[in-house]
Amino acid sequence: MIGTSVRCLPAAVLLAATLAAAPGGGSARAQAVPEVIQPAQPAAADPWESVNRAVHGFNMLLTDWVAGPAASAYEQTVPTAVQAGVGNLFANLREPATAVSSLLQGDLANARTSAGRFAINSTAGIGGLYDVATGMGWVARREDAGTFLCHYGAPSGPYVVLPFLGPSTLRDAIGLAAVYGLGYGLLGDDLAPVYPAYVIADRAVSMLRRKTEAPADDHYQEQRKSYLRQRDSLCGEKAAPGPAAARPTPTPLPPERPAAMPSQPI
Repeated sequence: MIGTSVRCLPAAVLLAATLAAAPGGGSARAQAVPEVIQPAQPAAADPWESVNRAVHGFNMLLTDWVAGPAASAYEQTVPTAVQAGVGNLFANLREPATAVSSLLQGDLANARTSAGRFAINSTAGIGGLYDVATGMGWVARREDAGTFLCHYGAPSGPYVVLPFLGPSTLRDAIGLAAVYGLGYGLLGDDLAPVYPAYVIADRAVSMLRRKTEAPADDHYQEQRKSYLRQRDSLCGEKAAPGPAAARPTPTPLPPERPAAMPSQPI
């Protein structure tokens, strides 16, 4: 009996080694799972999570006690057409930033389109209350200081939650601060607070127009995931720095056609 066991030992060892090396083997499988799912984990992009969660909690408290009731009253008392007009107004005010950012990136087509949108909506659209330009085929890709930095290869950096303003990244926060510094230099002390007030109001209007979201188990994590996905989408074609000619050619503008004045903001 002992002799038989000894003779079977090499075969048993060979069988055990084969099972361990197989893709479905116990230890190999336990090591393969972290290797597959690890890149999808957002923790590496959020080294300041404890501080971010504290600021997020402050912003949520502000939303629950101030912004939430204001949003509810806004939706119930302000006509839908007026809400759309206010949203169009703030969207129109973002066009100059898109035009300048596109110009600095060498994307003359998008800069021209964005500047044209601002001119059309500011005049025919009664100060931006009506989005006439879209009906005329003038549609620009949104750009800002963050996408400008992305175009020239600046990494997004860690995820950041800003008081009052909400989710951001280090790159986007630097871009926002740079724009504010430029505005401060151009407008002076008296008008310098105008830009941060506009940014806060713009975020507030976006929140007022946003539909009520289903509650999430971890609102912080869901907000982080949504924001980073949106910014990755905006920066997708700018991942590799280089001249505008090296990037995908912008979609040609459709031929201009007369547009009827909409009966209400769109």
